[in-house]
Amino acid sequence: MKRTNQHSSGSGSHNLSRYSVKEERANTYTHAAGIIFSVIAGFFLMQKATASGNTWAIVSDIVFVISMITMYSSSTFYHAEKSEQNKIRRRKFDHAAIYVQIAGSYTPFTLVVLRENGAWGWSLFGVIWTAAVLGVILSFINLKKGSKLETICYVAMGWVVVVAFKPLIDSLTATDSMNVFWWLVGGGIFYTVGAVLYQFKNIPYMHAIWHLFVLGGSICHFIGIYNIKI
Repeated sequence: MKRTNQHSSGSGSHNLSRYSVKEERANTYTHAAGIIFSVIAGFFLMQKATASGNTWAIVSDIVFVISMITMYSSSTFYHAEKSEQNKIRRRKFDHAAIYVQIAGSYTPFTLVVLRENGAWGWSLFGVIWTAAVLGVILSFINLKKGSKLETICYVAMGWVVVVAFKPLIDSLTATDSMNVFWWLVGGGIFYTVGAVLYQFKNIPYMHAIWHLFVLGGSICHFIGIYNIKI
């Protein structure tokens, strides 16, 4: 199977077609499934949040769902794109959307679970969304070919919750919701293992496998958020 090396997403002269037609189809379908999942997850989350009348839960769940749809849509459209020029542009949005999704996943935990635990909720919310904005900007900068900076940023941003470990545990314990914590950790493990697998780009279908790990992380976080007591 002929494969080419990954290139930077900078100039239009770079060739991004390193996947076979079948691989790119798998890449597209795996995250198209993510769009469908996001819509279904959104239905259940909004049903629960609106029934509770908790404005913070409603707002944070909307942010979470929109961030998931944004990421999975950006990825799907990028991999489905046939035009080399358009693919270069869509790749930037694909990478930028990952930062948005990470921040969106944290939003229910910061605005619902941690909001009343001192300054932790709003502080972490501010940090994670500031990091997301900086990450989006980074996505539109032409990094050196083979740079691992974006992957490092994704993983670091994803585990920033460890700084609020104790207040998070205290808040969840107070509401008898420790299962939420384990779903949060499970999602982080899925994303982290996926990030490691993402480095093995030249193995056939590895990118689609990484997509499945991302989907697994989203499912874990959806279950965790759904189980937050509001």
